[in-house]
Amino acid sequence: MRDSKKTSAQKKVEDVFFKLARTHLTRSRYISPEDFSVRLAKKGAHRNDGMLFPLGTPDETLAINKAAGIFQDINEHGWDWVLANHSREFVVGFSWNQDPALVTYTTLTTRTRRIKKNTSPEAEGKTIGVLLIIPDQTLRNTMESWIDSLGGMHCPFAFESIDDALKSAPVWQGKVIFALCDCGFWGTPSHFPEILGEIRKHVPVVPMIFVNISDALFLQMIGARYGYILRRTLPENALEPIRHVESKPEAWSDAVRRYNASLWHNAQAGTPVSAESDNPKELTHREAEILQGLSRGLLNKEIAARLDISVNTVRNHICNIFQKLGISTRTEAVAWYLNR
Repeated sequence: MRDSKKTSAQKKVEDVFFKLARTHLTRSRYISPEDFSVRLAKKGAHRNDGMLFPLGTPDETLAINKAAGIFQDINEHGWDWVLANHSREFVVGFSWNQDPALVTYTTLTTRTRRIKKNTSPEAEGKTIGVLLIIPDQTLRNTMESWIDSLGGMHCPFAFESIDDALKSAPVWQGKVIFALCDCGFWGTPSHFPEILGEIRKHVPVVPMIFVNISDALFLQMIGARYGYILRRTLPENALEPIRHVESKPEAWSDAVRRYNASLWHNAQAGTPVSAESDNPKELTHREAEILQGLSRGLLNKEIAARLDISVNTVRNHICNIFQKLGISTRTEAVAWYLNR
């Protein structure tokens, strides 16, 4: 694979890599849907910890070769090396409100280094400075580049920890409008809110969480008495709740409240959906009705009762919906419905 002169033992090992590559090959669901990716997980890891490595090609043979190379790198160099040298997809969620819980999330691809632009933020008219606090260097590099790519924003300061950020507060005060902080949402130590509060004395903070698949966001969200709503967005729209008030943090509360209310209104309005309107043409009228029921948080038995059909029929329709939309979970079905 990488050396024309290989021993019999080496060839046997490579054969194992190729078999594993074929088994774990999949498609990049959100970044480049036509390209292949390989889904990998550390030994003994939960399925939610499986990572998706884009292979950058729609050619299956080439994709298998690239995937086998990643397996070989894991074997030779270990996971830390692979994560630092191979791009992978990840989901980043932004918490705007805790009760009811409101989260926007998107999928990005890691960068092994930050891409710095030659032009200055001032020259590009980027007046919104964003402070970034993320322990993981690869994710920090990626988020810095992502922020710099957003219209009207730039990331002049990035830190590994809140303590480091606080020590440098005199340097960045007055130069940033808000902070994005890797907080893990509710899955954090009990004293974390106090630490985070120290940053909030200087600048508003938007908590973030990083996961490998969007379903894992739910595992971090417990305790909200008034419900949850997660909205998948394109990367350029992930900060949309404050898009028009970034430079006026005092207006955030009203902006987020209006954004939250609009999503709940759309989800609960119960507007009839027909296969002829804004659903894919391949969805039947019945499948559209069931998709609407899913978006309202109804259980299979509740959907069955409303439509006067059996629970097994509902399950069959849901399987068909998943297949037609190219998704695999109810969460993705709801996200598709709310973003259609």
